[in-house]
Amino acid sequence: MNFLKIKHLIFFLFIIFSSFQEIPKSEISIVWYGDSTTQGAHVSLDKPWYSFVWRVTDFFKKNLKVKTLNKNLGFPGWSTKNALVNIDVLLKETFDYVFLEFALNDTNIDSGEIIFNLKQIVKKIKNKNKDVKICLILLNKVDGLKKRKNNIIEPTTLAWIKVGKELNIQTIDVGYYLLKLSKDKEFYKSIIPDGVHPNDMGHFIYSSIII
Repeated sequence: MNFLKIKHLIFFLFIIFSSFQEIPKSEISIVWYGDSTTQGAHVSLDKPWYSFVWRVTDFFKKNLKVKTLNKNLGFPGWSTKNALVNIDVLLKETFDYVFLEFALNDTNIDSGEIIFNLKQIVKKIKNKNKDVKICLILLNKVDGLKKRKNNIIEPTTLAWIKVGKELNIQTIDVGYYLLKLSKDKEFYKSIIPDGVHPNDMGHFIYSSIII
């Protein structure tokens, strides 16, 4: 079994077993709280289903065989600092699953503040709904991937991983799996042409890594 199959199994168990912790539902609610990549930046306007958010939500629908209520709260330029300050936009409703993705804009924030922000965000989400399932989606810019290729991990990445481990939250380190797929910097540039936002193929690969 290769690494992607193992990762796929872990995520599959995450959604399947978490759904058995309560009376089975005919529908589940999912929210994506993140930055412009979550919003779908650089996805072809006539093909919104290329977005990794769209494809992962479809995965839920097909594997849990339920109706999915999906909400995209992606805000360009937002970091965990913005996410915490504006947390009320998320807490207006209650969701079964919450996906968090802000690492791309956390690179200019001190790692200690990132850890504080993330922990407070998780705490407030759980205070709203103690049964919520939270997943951290950790993305890297091309520069960050180049560093990771040389075994240099940015403080931002380490901070997100640390919070995931300490709070026992499912964390999907997309950059880690991209490096497993290829260590060619030209490959990174081809799917993240501006160095930050994935294109259609990038979104496809991200979603394939996540699910």
